[in-house]
Amino acid sequence: MSRFVASAAIIIATLVIASCNNSPTAEKLTGNVSGYVALVNADGTQLSNRDSVIVTIDQTNYSTMTDSTGYWVFPNIQEGIYTVTYSKAGFGYSKSMQVQFTGGGDRDVGYVYLCKPPTFSTSAISQRAIPKGGDSASVYISSTMTDTSVKGVVKEILFFGKDTAVSWNPAKYTDRSIQTLYCRHGVDTSSIRLTSATLVNSGFVSGDTVYIAAYTASNGSNNSGYTDLATGHTVFTDIDTVRSNVLKVVMP
Repeated sequence: MSRFVASAAIIIATLVIASCNNSPTAEKLTGNVSGYVALVNADGTQLSNRDSVIVTIDQTNYSTMTDSTGYWVFPNIQEGIYTVTYSKAGFGYSKSMQVQFTGGGDRDVGYVYLCKPPTFSTSAISQRAIPKGGDSASVYISSTMTDTSVKGVVKEILFFGKDTAVSWNPAKYTDRSIQTLYCRHGVDTSSIRLTSATLVNSGFVSGDTVYIAAYTASNGSNNSGYTDLATGHTVFTDIDTVRSNVLKVVMP
């Protein structure tokens, strides 16, 4: 073999080895991430047209809108863990937290509900005496709601806390209880019974002071909201923005 041929062979081999050593990392697999959004009126009825809900993936440039059926899709998404946010003017917003997606296939996030907040508030709550034949191990509360238009079943969310700062803020409440009430017209007062079991499950024991705040909420079977990762509590986004007075009661 001539010196020229041998030298050429060495150069080619060196280039091949260098090319292999500098080969790019294999591309991440991609796939589709999709789901549906249902829109719910404050009275709990669902809208047939569910378009124009804005859907985004946090900390990315991905953004899309739902079609009339509520369907949305992000094509060609790389594998990863994502937070998907849903919003529409006049409705609550929601999030799908920690969506784990493995590329190379499709990921269906499922249904998310966006609900209109109620048009009225819980103006006051107060403790009632135990009614005749009532349970002495329960706490009875009267709830006064201001309403000029709604008639029928409504929801009220009671938030429990260990100090007067209790509110819908997940960092400010220990637990919550969703109550179903009936509203007539104008100012309406309803009765709520909190069992000792409810309060025990919320981390209270007999003799503890419990602070309670109330908010009216959408009457949908599902509420707008998401789980706060720091506390593990639900963030409700379909409640009115007015807090009732904070009621102080002693657990039986």
